[in-house]
Amino acid sequence: MNSRKAAMRLYYQITAVCWGTAVMTAIAAVVFLPADIPYVFVVTTLGFVSIVMQFLIKKVLFTYFRPLFEVEQFLRKVSLGDEYGRLLLKTRQFHWLGQHINRLLDRLETHIQRYTKETDEVMAQLAYKDELTGLANRRKFRDLVDEAINASVTGLERNFAVVYLDLDGFKSVNDTLGHQAGDDLLVAVTERLQASLSKGAMLARGEGDVFTLLLTEAYSAEKTKQNVEQLLSVFSKPFQIGDDAILLAGTAGIAFYPKDGTTYESLIRNADAAMYAGRKSEIQASLYEPEMNERYLAQAEIDKELRLALDRDEFSIHFQPQVDYSTSEVVGVEALLRWDSYKLGRISPAQFIPVLERSPLMNKVGAWVLEEACRTNRQWQDEGHPAISMSVNMSARQFQQADLIENVKGALERTGLDASCLTVEVTESVAMENIEKTEEKMKALKALGVNIAIDDFGTGYSSLKYLKVFPIDILKIDREFIKDVAASSNDGEIVTAIIALARSLKIRVVAEGVEDIEQLYFLNQQQCAVVQGYLYAKPMLSSELKQWLGRRKDVIQAVASRGA
Repeated sequence: MNSRKAAMRLYYQITAVCWGTAVMTAIAAVVFLPADIPYVFVVTTLGFVSIVMQFLIKKVLFTYFRPLFEVEQFLRKVSLGDEYGRLLLKTRQFHWLGQHINRLLDRLETHIQRYTKETDEVMAQLAYKDELTGLANRRKFRDLVDEAINASVTGLERNFAVVYLDLDGFKSVNDTLGHQAGDDLLVAVTERLQASLSKGAMLARGEGDVFTLLLTEAYSAEKTKQNVEQLLSVFSKPFQIGDDAILLAGTAGIAFYPKDGTTYESLIRNADAAMYAGRKSEIQASLYEPEMNERYLAQAEIDKELRLALDRDEFSIHFQPQVDYSTSEVVGVEALLRWDSYKLGRISPAQFIPVLERSPLMNKVGAWVLEEACRTNRQWQDEGHPAISMSVNMSARQFQQADLIENVKGALERTGLDASCLTVEVTESVAMENIEKTEEKMKALKALGVNIAIDDFGTGYSSLKYLKVFPIDILKIDREFIKDVAASSNDGEIVTAIIALARSLKIRVVAEGVEDIEQLYFLNQQQCAVVQGYLYAKPMLSSELKQWLGRRKDVIQAVASRGA
């Protein structure tokens, strides 16, 4: 109820009382007053008195209630957003109330203005600053590049360079140690990079594990490249995140204004293309070259089509036999992923596997390969073929999954394959990423009965002591050592040392990439009996492999006769 309604209600109540009193008084006068006093006079007098009282009461009530009504109306306007108006009361008795309310509004307006200013400043910081690292974000970096372009156009500044820096191995940290460890790692990387920035360099954070730099003092291409390489040296030492020492690498691409681009978009795109080309060539810092764009666009097309390949049933598995030269028996096969794109045709594994391994799709495709390989092996056995081991490669992303053991166990149970007929292959570099977790997962796999192989052995940086720690069954010698094993004394000595080491640890050895008799002869001399390569068979579909198995003895015997 507002003040006007309250005043009117009180007025009507008092008026009713006054008139009621007048009527009762008139009745009493008729009954008790002497007969010589005229009744009409009495009633008229009482009625006049009631009207006068009613008028006075109304005036008093509205004199004191009107300011409340004005205050109520004013505060209603303020509540609706009109905080800039001021209250002017017409009644002098309540002028003090208007002053108090106006002073309160003045203070309130001051607080609102200060809060609005502080909020605007915070919002501006959030709009241009990365919340996690405190660096400039992509929007701010774009403004900085645009400012540098404008300054160069007006001749106020020299030419400049844009650097696109991507972290290698960061995604596996997120997958294995969790997102909090990933965030802590990004903060640690930021601190190191900032501490090593050269003069005129501005660092910003892009998406995920991407950093960008604006180098306003880019004197020459070679000097700039040297500065970026020096900056990347911060990754030479591991980052200590909690109890884990994490080794990362960084790959950077460099694009110059105006030679490599005249807009923010073109500079970032070309720096990204240079980074990608450098990663493919294992070069830390790469200068942009025009032909990189073609490769970049082709790779982007592969990435796009790869996302649809599994749903389109474009993947297939080919199998390459592993032959024991001493017994002329097939002791295992390796499952190898192949891709025949409906749009792009057959894509080389060297082109699509690296893209797939960096993609979240890797776990889904890896699970499909694992189950299909187990199902195929079981099907061969049901058809009467002897039980052999099926080797399946695990990418870094796949091996670091928290539910890896459950996935392997589930694949074995659904396909009915005995665990002893499955070999999980991980590369040396993957095994060494997190020693404790690797050991834990390998022991869990061994508990299932699965065999474990270290793939591409000799190409990583592992300490030999971990060969005793990890429950390894097989070492696979990388094809790069096998390629020149008969012609290069260095490669021959490395292979001989690996075989001797494995023998001392009672670990079986498989030589990959065996393509000629000279390689086979050398390996046989070193007592490495199990080989895999085109000398015996190329990777083939299941139907082709079954045909090959039917004539394998003839093939193996033919190879043996060539080496005799």
